Amino acid sequence: MHLVFATLIFIAVIVVTVIIFGGWVVVTLIRTIARAISGPRTAPVARQVSYGPPLARQQLIRCPQTRCMADNPAGARFCRRCGQAMEAGRVRKVA
Repeated sequence: MHLVFATLIFIAVIVVTVIIFGGWVVVTLIRTIARAISGPRTAPVARQVSYGPPLARQQLIRCPQTRCMADNPAGARFCRRCGQAMEAGRVRKVA
């Protein structure tokens, strides 16, 4: 009797697992097809957060990385865009 009960529980667990996995597969396929039909997604527009006066009103340091060349505040130790260590003495004035 215990063997029959254990077998039924085992089969029930397998059935529930198959149903859950099957549902997940179906939902994933539907989402993939819907994304393919709707076309490429556009990236959300990032908001620029400012924690001080605008960069145009303060001295700036240009990043030494030739691919970056981002403007950073004069007291910055690292570039805000690429993370490169900033060199002292690279201050440039902005009107």
